[in-house]
Amino acid sequence: MSVYRNMNALSAPRFRFKNLFWLSRGYSILKVNFAGSTSFGQNFRKVPCDEYLTASVDDLEDAVLSLEHESQNLPTTIFGAGFSYGASCIVQLLATTDLLSGGIAMHGIYDYESAYATQNMKQTLTSRLGKPWESPENYEKASPINNAHNIGDPLLLITGENDSRGSPQQSEQLYTYLADLGTDVTLHTYPDVGSSVYRPAEVFLDRLEKTESWLVEHSSGGDQGE
Repeated sequence: MSVYRNMNALSAPRFRFKNLFWLSRGYSILKVNFAGSTSFGQNFRKVPCDEYLTASVDDLEDAVLSLEHESQNLPTTIFGAGFSYGASCIVQLLATTDLLSGGIAMHGIYDYESAYATQNMKQTLTSRLGKPWESPENYEKASPINNAHNIGDPLLLITGENDSRGSPQQSEQLYTYLADLGTDVTLHTYPDVGSSVYRPAEVFLDRLEKTESWLVEHSSGGDQGE
């Protein structure tokens, strides 16, 4: 299951190298469009913002469950992968359900209260969650790290040293938390890399290779799904 980096964007049917990369290696890909493939109006698009992270994670859970009802060839191993906002969703899904066999979280935010004070997210978070001292319950509910003690499946964390939004400190904080709990967690930080998915090209390709190696290591030997 692949989660887009922005709750208001969509996964359009267009050429993407990474899709061919995974398909050529025997993986099936499930993409969830939070905004709707053709859009269902402004009110529909506002839901992920008004119910920050919660509504999106519910969508992901429903998407995986729908496979059980609609697919005759359900993969025996399902991993979730997400970038930025998608990474936060994957960690929250791992922490609150047992639907995935593991997760890959790239450049995510896992503690929104600390992000408010230390990253360039103040305006965005204020509009969606309020201010931490005025709406602490919103930050507590949205932050995956508050449920991380429930994660029992392996997790690969990838971040960039120069990312000013999903800062490396976010991934380091979650890594330390999970490692202390004895969770199977791996962290890789790229030096001199910001928040771009595709640039520089050598990092994009190396990220794919590292992710593939990690998936092979943690697959059960059954059908593969992402």
